[in-house]
Amino acid sequence: MKKRLSLSITLFFLLSMAASVLAEKWTISKNGTAAMPFLKIGVGARAVAMGEAFAAVANDATALFWNPAGIAQIKRYQFHFSHNDWIADLKHDYLAGSMPFGRGAIGIHLISLNTDLIEITTLEEPNGTGLYYDFSDVSLGATYSLYIIDRFAVGITGKYLREKNYNETASVFALDVGTLLHTGFHGLNIGMCFSNIGTDFRYQGTDLGVPYSPTLGAEEGPSNALEVEARLETKDFHLPTNFRVGFAVDLLGSTDAFFATPYTRMTFLTDANYPNDGDQKINVGTEVALKEMVFLRGGYRFNYSHEIFTVGGGLCLNAYMGTLKVDYAYADFGDLSEVHRFSIELGF
Repeated sequence: MKKRLSLSITLFFLLSMAASVLAEKWTISKNGTAAMPFLKIGVGARAVAMGEAFAAVANDATALFWNPAGIAQIKRYQFHFSHNDWIADLKHDYLAGSMPFGRGAIGIHLISLNTDLIEITTLEEPNGTGLYYDFSDVSLGATYSLYIIDRFAVGITGKYLREKNYNETASVFALDVGTLLHTGFHGLNIGMCFSNIGTDFRYQGTDLGVPYSPTLGAEEGPSNALEVEARLETKDFHLPTNFRVGFAVDLLGSTDAFFATPYTRMTFLTDANYPNDGDQKINVGTEVALKEMVFLRGGYRFNYSHEIFTVGGGLCLNAYMGTLKVDYAYADFGDLSEVHRFSIELGF
């Protein structure tokens, strides 16, 4: 057992060292240089309420987003749905499911960010043209995770990403890769995840085709007789790649915790994030569970411009056929209004 644990720790830190080198390389980019920012919106009211410090816990179906290695811990069928009314009248939804498979689990997820129809306005018709457009983002992915040795799990997600704005679209395939290590020391877990690893992409659409009239000479204007079909060229964009490493430890709880308590668990969590389109960030959070039925959560995010402090709670109902969990999270975006997230999870 000790030999396997030592091997697990060695493998984890070898992967972490390699990931850190790549993360340092990718964080050269400046703020705002990556597209598809919806991939940075946290999912699940539970994880968000804990300040999005979830890489080292990742023990529900939202692990498909935070750390795909985490679903190897789930030993039952699980379905999860989250919704929040995002800023600027955007609607953000997350739907996921996982099932045990061999030494691990498999899962699928769908993330959607969209708006209602928006009327088009112009300088000539500022009150509306009678035409409408919409905006939408979609992430559809499949995950496989397993314990390759005791206490050490790896997971990988392949996903299709698509963004649509009026008649222009962009799509690309990407990967998430994660690991999760259970040290056996006071419930200490260490998790790491590379998110949104993919190629550059560009936007395409019918509106990029425009008529063009070349000039015949220096003194002559454009000629309609020589009008040709031209196409506007768009630039390549990067995905918002992120390297996340997290730690979680039980301060109160079972016999493995620092202080054994029969009915109360208190877990402390922290994540460090290294995005390719911004500065490094630190997330911290805590979860207090009463008989694993009632949950109180809080979190704080360092070096963020919004959603700095988060709080929330949850309720777990156990029945003969399985469990039902309902969670809520609140975040204050300052001048951009408040954001409320709700999640429902079924396990059987």
